[in-house]
Amino acid sequence: EIEIIKKGLETQVRKLGEKEAGIREIELGNEYEKFLELTDKKKAVESKIGVIEKKQFDNLFGIEPALKKYERLVLDYGLVRQYLADPLKALLDDKELKIVEIVKKMRESILKGELELKDQKRKKILKELEGFSREDFEMFFDEHTKLGDELNGINLKLEGIKVSEELESLKGEFRQEKDSIEERKSKISEMEEELGNIDIRSLKSSLEEDLKEMVNESVKIN
Repeated sequence: EIEIIKKGLETQVRKLGEKEAGIREIELGNEYEKFLELTDKKKAVESKIGVIEKKQFDNLFGIEPALKKYERLVLDYGLVRQYLADPLKALLDDKELKIVEIVKKMRESILKGELELKDQKRKKILKELEGFSREDFEMFFDEHTKLGDELNGINLKLEGIKVSEELESLKGEFRQEKDSIEERKSKISEMEEELGNIDIRSLKSSLEEDLKEMVNESVKIN
């Protein structure tokens, strides 16, 4: 049984080598190189999108205290509530840039004393509100749209490259084969240990005694 398992192990090791060679061949190929280049570009574009989104989120988050107070002053507070719940999503959905009008009215309310804020907070909020302009938001949308289109283009190209799927599949098979080989090696070690613990001499002697009792004659097993 040990010999049978060892023969199977030899076959598995050969297959593992073939899979490893196949993985190396794919990783050194032009198509995979193109895939890596596109993946790097995708990460770079996603990073840029993350930077400009974070900047807008931080800006909107900075006026959150004033927005909460302003919400109580207006009848149509739906959009204000959206900006409080998820500033970035609200901005991306706000194609008409109604936030510009909200910011303008908020600033007027603060200056008129309708929206009460502590002096330090008041100065800080007013300063941050000055940084909100239609031009800035339009620039954000233009850049966000441009980067989004670039990202979609990269994803479309990546979908056309099947080598990554082939590579992942091959790596999965490689891992399974390797695990199976380790299991077989472990099984062989256990069986060899079991075989080594078998006392042939003692078994022969015990069998000789059993046969002697059965046939009433001395029996010698060579």
